[in-house]
Amino acid sequence: MSMYGDLFDICANKHGGNPESKAAFEASDIVGNHQRVRAYLLTHDGSSSEIADALRMPYTTVSATMSQAKKDGFLQPTEKRPTKYGRMAQCFRWIRPGETPWFPPKKDKDPDQEEE
Repeated sequence: MSMYGDLFDICANKHGGNPESKAAFEASDIVGNHQRVRAYLLTHDGSSSEIADALRMPYTTVSATMSQAKKDGFLQPTEKRPTKYGRMAQCFRWIRPGETPWFPPKKDKDPDQEEE
């Protein structure tokens, strides 16, 4: 499923049909958030924290948008930089149209680890 495919509330099962949660999801602007993050990352690279600050968006909104974009192959890691809190954060750039989508390499199984 892509970011523009069927939108669904990933937390719906956790909230058990809570009407306030359902209303909050329906009021959110998932596509608009995606477009703002995409526009930023086409011209800059950045971490979730940097993007949230630059676009004045909630960090959790940016992080969720970037998580979906990574899953869909739209983001490629660039470098790690310190955040304003001194921790290292991975920065990303948006894959431009015509470029090959980027997916993280699959981790090989540890040969010393027993299979269940």
